[in-house]
Amino acid sequence: MRRALFGLLFVTGCHSAHPAGWPDAPDDTQSMLLGLVLPRGGLRVQAFEWPDDRPATFDAARNTDVTVLYYPETLDTLGINPGAVPDARGEMNTRRLPRSETTWASTVRADGLDPWERRTALDAELDEFRIAGGSVGVCAESGGCFVTAADVASGSCAATCPAPTSAGTPMPPMAPAAPMFGTCPTGWRTVPVDGIDTCQPPERTCAGDQFIGDDDCSVVGSACEADGWPAMVPQDRPVRYVDAAVAPGGAGTRNDPHDTIAAALNGAPALVGIVLRRGTHPAGANNFTGVVEFVGGCASETTIQLDGTWTVEGAASELAFSDVTVTGGAPAVEARTSAHVIAESTIFSGGGAGGTPALRGGDLSLTRVVVRDTQGIAVYVADGTLIATDVVVRDSASTGFRVEGTTMATLDDVAVERTDGAALQVLAGADATLTRGYLAEAVGNTVSMSGADAALYDVVIADGQPRDERLGIGVLAIDGSTVLVERATILRATTAAGWFEASTATLRDVVVREVFAEPDRGWHGMAVAATRGTSLTLERFDVADSHRWGVLVESRSDVDADDLAIRRVQRGLSGDTNSVGIEIRGGASAVIDRVVVEGAYTTALAFDDGEREDQADCSTDVRTGMLRVTDADLSGTEALSPLAGIEAGCDSEITFERVRIRGMRGYGVDFTQSAKITAFDLDIEGSRVRNIDAYYDARLTGTRVRLVGARHALRADFRGVVDLTNAFIDCGGEPGTLGILQNNFGEVELEAFEISNCEVAVYGLFSEFVDLADGYIHDNTIAIETDAGIEKFLLRVRYQDNGALTAPYDPDRIR
Repeated sequence: MRRALFGLLFVTGCHSAHPAGWPDAPDDTQSMLLGLVLPRGGLRVQAFEWPDDRPATFDAARNTDVTVLYYPETLDTLGINPGAVPDARGEMNTRRLPRSETTWASTVRADGLDPWERRTALDAELDEFRIAGGSVGVCAESGGCFVTAADVASGSCAATCPAPTSAGTPMPPMAPAAPMFGTCPTGWRTVPVDGIDTCQPPERTCAGDQFIGDDDCSVVGSACEADGWPAMVPQDRPVRYVDAAVAPGGAGTRNDPHDTIAAALNGAPALVGIVLRRGTHPAGANNFTGVVEFVGGCASETTIQLDGTWTVEGAASELAFSDVTVTGGAPAVEARTSAHVIAESTIFSGGGAGGTPALRGGDLSLTRVVVRDTQGIAVYVADGTLIATDVVVRDSASTGFRVEGTTMATLDDVAVERTDGAALQVLAGADATLTRGYLAEAVGNTVSMSGADAALYDVVIADGQPRDERLGIGVLAIDGSTVLVERATILRATTAAGWFEASTATLRDVVVREVFAEPDRGWHGMAVAATRGTSLTLERFDVADSHRWGVLVESRSDVDADDLAIRRVQRGLSGDTNSVGIEIRGGASAVIDRVVVEGAYTTALAFDDGEREDQADCSTDVRTGMLRVTDADLSGTEALSPLAGIEAGCDSEITFERVRIRGMRGYGVDFTQSAKITAFDLDIEGSRVRNIDAYYDARLTGTRVRLVGARHALRADFRGVVDLTNAFIDCGGEPGTLGILQNNFGEVELEAFEISNCEVAVYGLFSEFVDLADGYIHDNTIAIETDAGIEKFLLRVRYQDNGALTAPYDPDRIR
C-alpha cells in the first residue's frame, strides 16, 4: 500500500511534539484521515491507508486540536490522491474534506491527550479545508475516468470510462493550378519549365537581326533586284529617282535619276515618292512638311546616311521609309506636333548621336523594322502614338522604347535585346500594350513604369543586368502605375522579377526562374515585391530559385493570390542566411488560395502585422493587416528544409484552412508576441524541434489538427494559448519526445484528441493550465509528467498502455 503525507500547510512557529495514541477504529472502516489544528492557525492533515499502515502513535504539538475521520471506503475508492496536496482553500477544482461515518476528536495538552470523543460535525477549520478533486492516476488505473467537471471537484471516478470522441482527420489542401499559356503564338515554341508548358519565341541563334517569330536570321525588306532599283514604287503620287553613282544634273526619272536626295527634294511637290537605287545616299538635316516617302532598292544595300536630323511637322505631314537603312542623325528621324513617321522593312542604325533618341515622335508607326547600335534611346514617343509590329531593337546605348505623357503605345511581336537601360519604359500617364515580346539583357529594369499603365501579354523577360543604382528588375511599376502581365516567363532577373510601389499590379499565368540578390544588396532578391500601398493580384504564379524571398508584401500593401507555387528559395549571395517563401509585414494584408511553398531556407510563410522601424519592437498602434490562407502545402526538400513553416508575431491575425506542413528543420508553426491564429484542418509532420510553438501571449485556436513526429509536438509557453478541437498527436515513438509541453503560465486545451507514441504525453511545470477533454492517451512511456496538478483538468480521458501517469518533472526535457 502507498501512504503519504497529504501536506503541511500554514504551519507557523515551532511546537513541542507530544506522542498520542489512536482511538479504536469502528467496525468495517478501511481508511482514515488525521487532521491537526495547530496553534496560530496552522493546519496539518495526514492520510493513511487502513489498516495496514496504521501507526501506534503520532506526534502532535501541545494545545493542538486533533480530529480523526474513519471511512468505510479506501482512499482509492474515495478518489483521494495519497500523494502530497497543496493548500487549496477555495481554489478551482477542489472539494471539501470528505465526511466520515464516525468522527473522533481530542486535544493534545501538556499533560497528555484528552479523552477521545465522538463528533457529529467537523471543526470549522477542517470543514473549510479543501483538497484536490481526486487522483487521475488511481481512477485511470482502475479503468475509469472523470466524466464531468463536477466529478473532478468531488473526486468521483466513473467505474467505466465512456469512449472518447476520436480525433478528426484534417482535410488535405487542394493543389494549385499551374500557369496556363494555351496555344502558343504562331512561330513560337512550347518550352517545358519544371513541368509547365511555357510559350517562348524561337531560340535567338542569330548574331544579327532576328525578328521574334523567325527561327533564324531575318531578312529586312525585299530582296535586291539585279538592276538595283526596287521592284515596287509608289503609284499614288509623283516619283523622283535617285542614284548616288550618276553625275549631277539628272531629271529625276528612272533613266535619268538625280544624284542626291537633296536634288530630288529640290522643288518636289508636297506629295512625293523618292526612289533610291542600291548604294549609300548622304543627306544633311532636313525639315519636311507634306507627305514624303523614301523607297530603297533593298534595305540591306540601300543606305540613307544622315548628317543631322530629319524632322517632319504639321498635322497633315508624313515621312515614310521602306526597304532602306537609315544611319546617323541626332536624332535620326523626328515627328513633331501631329506629324507622322512611318517605317516599313527599314533598318535604323547608329542614330541618336550625343545620347539623343534615334527615332522620336509625335506619332510613329513601325512595321518589320530594326533599330540597332543607337547612341541614345532607340524609340521615344511623348504625347503621341506608337504602333510597332515586328520590330527588333538591339544594342542600344540607352532605353529601347520610351513612351510618356498622353502617348498610346501598341507593340506587337517586339524583340528588345542588349540595351543599356530599360527595354520598355512607360512614364507619366502613358498607356502601353505589348503583345508577344522578347526582352533580354537590359541593364537596369527591363520594363520600367512610373505613373503609367501597361499590359504585357505573351512575353519573355530574360537576363536583366544591374549596374550602379540600376537594379536589374524584370518589371518595375511605381507611383500609381497599373500593370497587367499575362502569360509571361521571367528568367534570371537580379533584385526582383517584379517590383511594385504604390501601384496596382496583376500577374496571371507567369513563370519566374532564378532571381538573384547582388552581394552588396543582400536585402534584394525576390520573385515579386509589393510595397507602399500596392494592390497586387497573383493568379497561377510559379516561382523557383529566387534568393531571399518568393513573395514580399509590405507597407500596407495587399495581395490576392490564387494558385501560387514557390520552390527553392535560396540564401542570398551576400552571405545573409534569410530566405522566406512568402512574407507579409508592415501592416500589409493577404488572401492566398491554393499555395505551395517548397524548400525555403528560413521560413515558408511569415506574417508580421507590426509597422515599425525596428522589427524586434512590437510597440505600434498600426494593426491594419490580415492574412487568410486556404489550401497551403508548405514543405522542405532533402536539399533545402526551412527552419519554420509559418512564423507570425506582433499582433498578427491569421486564418488558415487546409494547411499542410512537412519537413521543417525547426518549427511547423512558430508564433509569438500576441499573434492570433485560427486554423481549420492543420496537418504538421516531421518538424525537428516543435510542430506548434505558442509563445509570449500568442494564441492558436484550431479544429482538426494533426501533429506527427516532432521532438515536441506542441508547446505553450510564457502565456501562450493553444485551444484545439479534434487534435491528433503522434510523436513517432522516438525517445525524448513530448506530446504537450507547457510551462510559464501557458495554456493548452484539447477536446476530442489523441496523444500517442511519446516518451511523455503531457509535460508541464510552472503554474500551467491544461484542460484535456474527451480523448485518448495511449502507448506513451509516461502519460503525465508534471510538478503541479495538471491531472485535475482531464475529463473523459481514456488511458491505454502507458507508463506512469504522473512522474517528477525533468527540466532537461524541454531543451
